[in-house]
Amino acid sequence: MDGSQIGVSCLSYGFATAVNIFFEVMVSICSVETNENRVDRMMLRLLHLPHLLLSLLCALAATAPIKTNITIGLISWYCLSPGAKVNGSFVTEFINESPSSFDATTFEGMAQLIDSQLELAIRDVNQDPSFLPGVHVNVKRFSDCGAWTPTIAASWAGSPGGFAASIMAASDIIEVHTDVIGVIGTEFSKTTKATAEVLSVGKIPYCSGAAGSPVLSDKNKYPYFFRTIPALGSGDHIFQLLKLWGVSRVAAVYDPSDALSSETHFDAFKSLINRGITVLDSVPVPDSTNANVLDYAARTLEKATARYVVIFGNSHFVGGVLYGLGQRGMVDSIHVYIGLNLPVPPNKLSGFSRYLRGYILLLPEQPGGASASQIQAEKELQSFTGYNFTDSDYQGVDNTGSYRDCLMVLLSGFDKILKQSGEYAAAASHLSERKFQDDMNFTNFKDLGIHGVTADPIQLSINGDVLLPYQAYFFTGENPSVSCLFGSTDIHATGFIKTRSPPFFSNTSTPPPDQPEPVTIYTYSHASPAGIMLLVFSCIGVGGTLIAVIILVVYRRDMEIRAMSLPEAITLCVGCTVVFCVFITYLDLPTVLKCKLKFVGFYFGYILILSSLLSKTMYLYIIYRLKGVRKAKQLIKMRRNVRLANVMLIFGEIMLSMIWWKYAGSKPFVSIKSTAPYYSCKDEAGILTDLFLLFSIGLLSLLCIMGYLTSSSLLEGQNESIALYMISLSTTIVVTLIQALKQNPDRNSDFIHCLLLGANCALILLWVIIRRILIFFQRWRHNFGVSQFETSSQGQSSHVSKSLSPNRSSLCASSYYATSRKPILCQRLVSVNIPC
Repeated sequence: MDGSQIGVSCLSYGFATAVNIFFEVMVSICSVETNENRVDRMMLRLLHLPHLLLSLLCALAATAPIKTNITIGLISWYCLSPGAKVNGSFVTEFINESPSSFDATTFEGMAQLIDSQLELAIRDVNQDPSFLPGVHVNVKRFSDCGAWTPTIAASWAGSPGGFAASIMAASDIIEVHTDVIGVIGTEFSKTTKATAEVLSVGKIPYCSGAAGSPVLSDKNKYPYFFRTIPALGSGDHIFQLLKLWGVSRVAAVYDPSDALSSETHFDAFKSLINRGITVLDSVPVPDSTNANVLDYAARTLEKATARYVVIFGNSHFVGGVLYGLGQRGMVDSIHVYIGLNLPVPPNKLSGFSRYLRGYILLLPEQPGGASASQIQAEKELQSFTGYNFTDSDYQGVDNTGSYRDCLMVLLSGFDKILKQSGEYAAAASHLSERKFQDDMNFTNFKDLGIHGVTADPIQLSINGDVLLPYQAYFFTGENPSVSCLFGSTDIHATGFIKTRSPPFFSNTSTPPPDQPEPVTIYTYSHASPAGIMLLVFSCIGVGGTLIAVIILVVYRRDMEIRAMSLPEAITLCVGCTVVFCVFITYLDLPTVLKCKLKFVGFYFGYILILSSLLSKTMYLYIIYRLKGVRKAKQLIKMRRNVRLANVMLIFGEIMLSMIWWKYAGSKPFVSIKSTAPYYSCKDEAGILTDLFLLFSIGLLSLLCIMGYLTSSSLLEGQNESIALYMISLSTTIVVTLIQALKQNPDRNSDFIHCLLLGANCALILLWVIIRRILIFFQRWRHNFGVSQFETSSQGQSSHVSKSLSPNRSSLCASSYYATSRKPILCQRLVSVNIPC
């Protein structure tokens, strides 16, 4: 039986009662009765009047319109509400505390204030007969962090119970509390993702006033999610500010451990790159209080020559980064820092304010005191709760107005569906039974013309985010809580309206340049005098060494040439050629390959030179120290062993070079220590690099020792101790000078290195190879002149020819006869038939 049938029954009963009373009264009046009896009968009839009145009231109540109940779910941090109890995630007991017992700046105070804001807004809706007529709005509360405990407020820092708790709340709403047709959430981005995804599967519209992650703008994954705060597209607003200043190069600092920071950074820089901004570097800072991490950030930004830096992170992260970079001299007149959050120091740090000087804060437009919606909402909330809060309480991190706007957008979307149905009352019943859920994705809540607290009117983007202009503030550094507005963008980020010029760190309104002044970095090009000289020296050195090798090979049977020991002499020439070839790697811009070739080439070339000298001297010393007669095979074997030892030494040097090449190496860098920056190479410090130096020092030491040992053992023709001393001394002086130059380098240091090493190589060639070749040609000229003038005696001429024959004039290298400690040359012992 519906209301109309009940009303008809009540009216029928009342009409019958009224007729009965009327006839009885008339009968009483017409009948002959005593006055007392008549009065008694009249009093009895009057007793029926209450039945008549009840019948009329019943009819009125039955025929009055019956309101349909709809329920809104609220997911919040009810674990912070004292005494809150839950069944699953559903809050079964909740007491909204007296305003005097909480602080709106704490998480528990925020939860209380947001709940009060929504409770007030629902009360106003239910009392407004023009909005959602015939509909009564109820609320159910769900906790995403469990039940209240006495100690939870001290340990809870804004992180709910995680995905599991969020999914449980969403699942309870979909499966158990089927009367809930829409949800408002206070969750942060990390847990909102889980809730929004589950509710989208269940086709329950979900509005957030806190989750700012750009990931939630993906409508393929979250089609039923929308929010009354901006999220996607912050980079477009940053671009308008950079465009105003003519800035085209920026860097970023973000918190990789914070999903909101990382995702906002990625979205913003994607927009900046698409608009032609050069992103120099993105520096991850997982801990803004860690000294080593901040050292790394400062070095990276300095290396990238970043002048404009955007900081993505929460307030404590921004404050920590600014303070840390300021301590490292990076907050100055040439740097500008832009952030999307108010900087708050992670600890009570002295001198924090001075590092805020010139900081630019870019925020979505905040509800201002001039907004009629803001003033009304604030007054109503203050009257409802009795809490005397300030503007900062209302529009700060809690921003309770965004949750009120969430509720109004949800309910206005429901009203839109009911009006489109044509039968409002019947549709309201269907609405409460979730029969319109297919029509409740985020597009149903766009452009409803709502005069909201956060925006007037509230407009949602194509991604379900509220569209707001961004306002730009600057800090003077005098007070960390005081900032000044100097301009704003429009809601679509198509321009920037400047109301005043912000003072930067240097207290000037002129933006600093976004890159260092162009600096000419010196290098040894083919056209520079130093480059030309290096190329000429290299060609002369390589050409001269190759000519010497050709002479050695062609006249290898001559006595002077053979006295140099041809394999060792050629090895020495190869070492000098390597050193001269390395000069070419100094031309033009350095690369990693060139830097590695420089290091390995110089060391390897000199080790070939020193090892060849050491091998030759070692062999001569051994054979001249022998007593008695040694056969040719024995001497050949001794020479082979000495040369094999030299080959093993060179092979060891090659292996060391390969290991160094792979694990240590060298790399180019720009030296800015001097007034004229220049390109150079920096060798990686370590044990492998030190081994090269120790290897060379060891060979030089052995060479000095062998020079000393052979100074009294060899005859004048074979004694090269003076040459060994000179080579060791000159090489030591060159190495010492090079090490000294490295202590205070400039752009000419590499050129001087090449000159010193090249001159030392030339000296070694001159003393060991060229001197012998000159002696050979001088003797050859003398013998050639004698053969021209002494033609009278054929026998004498024949004798001279034989003396010039390689078989007769060479040093006996196959056998020696030793009767004492002094060596005897084979050409002096022809009488004993020692073969030469």
